[in-house]
Amino acid sequence: MTDFPGPTDRSDTIGRAIPAGDARSRLRSALLSLRSYVASRVPEQEVEDIVQDVLLRWLSRAGAVEIQDLEAWLVPALEATGVRATAPVVRDRVRFWSVVARVETDAGRVWVKENAPSQAFEAALVQTVDGLVPDAVATPLAVDPGRGWLATADLGLPMWHDEAVPPVPDWVDVVQGYAAVQQVLTDHTEAVLATGVP
Repeated sequence: MTDFPGPTDRSDTIGRAIPAGDARSRLRSALLSLRSYVASRVPEQEVEDIVQDVLLRWLSRAGAVEIQDLEAWLVPALEATGVRATAPVVRDRVRFWSVVARVETDAGRVWVKENAPSQAFEAALVQTVDGLVPDAVATPLAVDPGRGWLATADLGLPMWHDEAVPPVPDWVDVVQGYAAVQQVLTDHTEAVLATGVP
C-alpha cells in the first residue's frame, strides 16, 4: 500500500500515529478511489466493509492504537466503576476523525471512542459538560483525556435511526436542549477551554 494516487484536501485523520503530509493524503485518496471503484459492483454495505478493512490494515501498519492497548486501558477502568467486560473489545466504525469500538459488559453494551488528535479534546469536554450539566451528554464511564479516549454506556437507538425522518418537534427539542446547555456553559468558559477545545 505505497502507491497511492494524488493529494486530497482532507487534513484530519485517526490515531496519533498516522504519518502527516503525503502519506495521509495518499491514504485518503486511495480509500476514495477504492470506494468509487467498487461502488457500482457490490452492495453499499460491502463497500463500507471493504474500505473499513483497508483502513484498519493501514492503521495497523502505521502503528496506530492496537486494540489490545485500548482493551488494557478500558477493562480496568470499567472494573473501577463496578462494570465487568464479558467479551473482547471490537472496533465497530472507523472514520478519519475517530474510531468507535464496543464491548459487551455485565451492565450492557459500552461504546468507546478513540478520537483523532484534532478531536482529542472531546473526551475531556464531555466529562466537563457532564459535571456541569448533568444528563446533557452520555455520562462517561471512563475517560483518558491525554489520549482522547472516552467510554459511555449504550443509550439505545439514535433519534434518526431508520429511513423515517424524525418529526419537526423532535428536532426543536434537540436544538432547544443544546441552546440550554450552551447558556449554562457560558458561565464556565475557563473550565470548557481547559479541555483543549479550540
